[in-house]
Amino acid sequence: MKIAWLGFIISFETQNNNNAISLASNYWQEEFVKALESLSVKTTTISTMPHRAFPFGPLLVRPNANDFINKDFILYDYLNVKGFRDRSESYGISRSLTKLNNVDAIVSYNPYPSSREASAKFSLQHQLPWVEVCADSWETSPGWERIYKEEKVPDGYVFLSAEAYKRCPFENKILIHGGIPVRSESDHHNDMGLCLNKSNDSVTFLYSGSFEYWSGLTLLLKAFIGLPIDKPSSLIVCGYGPLSASDRALIDSDCRIQFFGTVSKSDLNSLREKADILVNPRPSIAENVFNFPSKLLEYMSYGKLIVSTKTPGIPTDFSDLMLLTNDSLSDFSSTLLEASQMTEEQRKPILNKLAVYSATHTWLYESKRLVRVY
Repeated sequence: MKIAWLGFIISFETQNNNNAISLASNYWQEEFVKALESLSVKTTTISTMPHRAFPFGPLLVRPNANDFINKDFILYDYLNVKGFRDRSESYGISRSLTKLNNVDAIVSYNPYPSSREASAKFSLQHQLPWVEVCADSWETSPGWERIYKEEKVPDGYVFLSAEAYKRCPFENKILIHGGIPVRSESDHHNDMGLCLNKSNDSVTFLYSGSFEYWSGLTLLLKAFIGLPIDKPSSLIVCGYGPLSASDRALIDSDCRIQFFGTVSKSDLNSLREKADILVNPRPSIAENVFNFPSKLLEYMSYGKLIVSTKTPGIPTDFSDLMLLTNDSLSDFSSTLLEASQMTEEQRKPILNKLAVYSATHTWLYESKRLVRVY
């Protein structure tokens, strides 16, 4: 089988230097394409480099092949002007699709207007199945009502969010959050020598991810600062994006918080290995109703206790695999305290269930589901 994948798989170094790239979506696509290829599904990625619209980004985007890590790809240029960009990208995608031979299906990542238009046209012309991956909150744009009226709609939908899956009116849909990485032996012994404020009897929390307001970093910082100081604890914060002045002030106000900013993959792995509890504080706001916090999949691969808020996109069965709580400051703080006080024996039932789930719900398992269904 050969598919055209409309998306992007960009190197980690390039991601860190371009704030228009979503690290989570890039990681999801990279892992899924690798899993498909292990099933002998040949994928050709049709891609470009995301940028903020001109004048905050370049006027003409001409992607550099060295920034992309997938083996087989076709790159296209586009005019990066607001109001004209979608049309320019759609033209670039359409031209790229015509360069492919013997394609069996199209998979487009996220329902961007440019990829939707090009995919629909190519699918109709060549009578090819088209599957759309819906990763983000998009129900109101273009909206299900408008999609009903379109000449060509996707033959199948993949949703990452449980809530978005539930609300989709079409029957040809499947819920795939993503896979849990299979960690190698070398991963578990990776030590980059990072200096941590950690004593033998202390509990270390870790947050890694975006510093944007919708990530919940402010909630985590306030909840951690409110924890009693009689039990030694520390908080590691690393990730990417703009850090607000108020969050910077919260970090500086407590010597137990260590801020590392953006780190390499190896350093991130080392920090997660050294932590005791991994935290996802994403709040239940409008921006988080239809998305799925994919950092949970990476967290789960470490076999450690996880504390997470319960947003609509998280499936109910995750309640057996981690400590879920709401996003009120008092409840979130109480759950952090509860997690820090749990004995090894108390954690064992949760971690055992997590180990079983992680062993089966790999990227290979999820890619097999996609191929089997569509």
